[in-house]
Amino acid sequence: MNKGTDIIIPVYNAYEDLTKCIASIWRYTDLSTHRVIIVNDCSPDERISPYIHSIEGDGIVVIENEKNVGFSGSVNRGIRYSVDKDVLLLNSDTIVTPNWIEKILECAYSEGTIGTVTPLSNSATLASVPIAFQDNPIPENVTINEFADLIEKCSFCDYPRITVAVGFCMFIKREVLDLVGVFDEETFQRGYGEENDFCNRMELLGYKNALCDNTFVFHKGTSSFNTEEKKELVRQHEAILRQRYFGQMQDNAVFCDKNPQQYIRDNINIYLKLRNGKKNLLLVSHFDFRENSENNVGGIQYHIMDLTNALKKEYNVYVMAKDRDELVLSVYQNAESTIFRFKMNLNRACAVFSDDHLKELFLCIINAFHINLVHVHHVQGLTLDIFYAARESHVPIVLTLHDYYYICPNVKLVNHEKKFCTDKCLDGRSCRECVQIQCGIANTVDYLTYWREQHRKIMELCDYIIAPSESTRQVYYEIYPEIQNRILVIEHGRDWTKGNKECMYEEPIQTCYVKVQIENVFEEESDRDAIAGWAFLEGVDSNDVQIYMDVLSEDNNFKRYPAKSLAREDVDRVFRGDGYYRMTGFYVTLHRYEMPAEQILGRVSIKYNGKFYTDGQKFELVNKKDIMSGKTNIAFFGGMSFEKGLNKINEVIQADVKKEFNWFIFGGIEKRGDILSLDQDNVYAAGKYGRDEIFDLIERYKIDLICILPVWAETFCYTLSEAYLCIAPVIVTDIGAVGERMKKVQEEFVVPVDISGEELIKKIRKITEDHVLLQKYKQRLWEVNHKSVQEMGKEYDELYKTLLNRNMKWGNFPAKIIFDGYMNAQQVWINTKKSKEIDRRIEEEKEKARMSEVIEYKDKEIAYLKQSVWYRISCHAQKLKIPFRFKIRNAIMKLLS
Repeated sequence: MNKGTDIIIPVYNAYEDLTKCIASIWRYTDLSTHRVIIVNDCSPDERISPYIHSIEGDGIVVIENEKNVGFSGSVNRGIRYSVDKDVLLLNSDTIVTPNWIEKILECAYSEGTIGTVTPLSNSATLASVPIAFQDNPIPENVTINEFADLIEKCSFCDYPRITVAVGFCMFIKREVLDLVGVFDEETFQRGYGEENDFCNRMELLGYKNALCDNTFVFHKGTSSFNTEEKKELVRQHEAILRQRYFGQMQDNAVFCDKNPQQYIRDNINIYLKLRNGKKNLLLVSHFDFRENSENNVGGIQYHIMDLTNALKKEYNVYVMAKDRDELVLSVYQNAESTIFRFKMNLNRACAVFSDDHLKELFLCIINAFHINLVHVHHVQGLTLDIFYAARESHVPIVLTLHDYYYICPNVKLVNHEKKFCTDKCLDGRSCRECVQIQCGIANTVDYLTYWREQHRKIMELCDYIIAPSESTRQVYYEIYPEIQNRILVIEHGRDWTKGNKECMYEEPIQTCYVKVQIENVFEEESDRDAIAGWAFLEGVDSNDVQIYMDVLSEDNNFKRYPAKSLAREDVDRVFRGDGYYRMTGFYVTLHRYEMPAEQILGRVSIKYNGKFYTDGQKFELVNKKDIMSGKTNIAFFGGMSFEKGLNKINEVIQADVKKEFNWFIFGGIEKRGDILSLDQDNVYAAGKYGRDEIFDLIERYKIDLICILPVWAETFCYTLSEAYLCIAPVIVTDIGAVGERMKKVQEEFVVPVDISGEELIKKIRKITEDHVLLQKYKQRLWEVNHKSVQEMGKEYDELYKTLLNRNMKWGNFPAKIIFDGYMNAQQVWINTKKSKEIDRRIEEEKEKARMSEVIEYKDKEIAYLKQSVWYRISCHAQKLKIPFRFKIRNAIMKLLS
């Protein structure tokens, strides 16, 4: 049991450092329990002696050496003066931090075999953080005490073994001193190696050195004393240590090489990276917007992505979302992001309102990262614990109502009669049967009443509740009138963005060193053609180039599109044989309806080292573009489901019996067969598209009118915003946000939800033929202020700042959970990278197998081919710019055989 510790400080000059050290000891050390022994080793600085004697007493003892005895001798004199207490050797150029000695003692007595303890420091070789074996400055944006607090909060308190203690701050148990003795001052009088000698002697007797991984002591370091004399002294003393303790010195070398405590630094660096002085926002959702996440496409995901991009310069934005069976936390700081992945166990068919494990995880995240505000966007598939965890930490809460989940488990409120809920249903009188049919929930309990009770409680915890539209606010207000004073309407923002993948055109250099073969031109889908072949730049590794397809545009300028590279073992065998031309195959898709005329000119160009090269040959394609023949083009965008108006789309297309319109369906279709079974050549289901491609699709397919026909009350509708930005006419159903928003622009473009297909055809015909009305609509769109993402971000920033002055109560947290989440994310990233590489190789093998069916060479023909007349003719024809096709080659091959 510790009776109090004697802190021995050997002093030789360094007056300013000593005063700072003593000041920190006074502030953070109980000198009624512990004692400071200052040993002045004949310092020539005349300020030292008066200063140390002026502070003598009240727990501070001063010893003056009669002659200079060096570091080891001074330490030994302090140890002998101490007599029967544990000692702690402390350099005079250190600054201690809160609870330092209490934590060191806790580490020392956590295990009987621990003989010495060394805390972490910025300059302490194998105990250095954040980078081992070097002198580190204190990280930016933190003070010494803040850094110490960060280390204490995130520590695992593992107290791992290290091979030797570090003398800048070295705790030694008295029982060890009694057994091992003092430092070898005769051999190591001038320092450098005396603590290693002591630790090796101690370990021979069964004790070990421990690293106190939850304590930080600042050490100024001795870089100014890094002279040749010192280096020579270190070399001499290391030779002595190797002679005395060969096995232990080898162990120390291996330890330093492997650096097994690097995980401690990795853990600390997580928090250092995220500590930059900015406030921390936590955005919570049921799905993530990150690529490859489950269900990463949707209005909520897009909104959170926009909000993150708008705010990440001002805040650290933490996005927490469910991804399959994991909870993923993504941290966005300007252009950087850090990912954590935590396992969840919520695989249940019904909603779970509370889960102890998940609440602990939410609390852990809030406390670990000092979250200043929680903004919940959706919790479907999660629990309601995030609200209670935030309130427990006094963190303000904002909730956005993206749909009607908090009213009913039937999220879109489309009842069993396939209609949006009426007031009667909202009152709950006919809900039990609907919930049973729509959600598969037995009507043996009044589930809806319980559902609303649970969500009413969490709404009471929210500081603000956001609705994207007035119609959404009104629906919620009818169910929860008590939120009236806290519910605000903030519309989503949207920017004009170009998603076209074509590249800027740069005239290529014509050269005979470009080899090109177009092998196949075929119809990929109803609206696009594909071109396949091979090409390479002679003498250049195919992995170092990118192949492009140039096509003639309406303004007689070429547009350039990147091609997908494919493995072509056959081409490589013929022309090189060493893998140089292996990735010479290409495959490119061209959208037919953006092509200018019946005859399209194309050519292949190759980019290498920043420049484009071509063989100069152009080829013709027949554009089968026959759908633009004077018809009006009507488009439907988004994931097509019943709630989004899929039945109405079928109905209106069938009503177009004269086929006076072209119908384009962009997006996934819930029941694709219903659309395709119409068997009409004026219907084009173009498939899924990227979010920002919508602007190009409207231009590319020359869309004259867009129809947005939901039967549920959408809370916002991004497609409508995108149509507005394109100044495209839109017909919408009179329900929810789409009806509300269109009425502000042009009420004539709003139709009843139950409009028939025939009536909708008449409405489309009337609008598209009324040029005055269309001009009025477009003029109105120019006048309306369409909110940008940045403007939306500014609104939220102003709202957040009204809440961020609150005093949070962040507590301790299980740091191992956060670190495991970080390491799990790193492993997932590594596995994903490996998986992509495997997928690439599989595709290459498939392509290789396919090509072997198309072109088969016998081994003897391959060997002969390189020397053949055909090869020489081919090269000559290439130089003369004469197309040399495979048919000609095959004919020559037959002659040669």
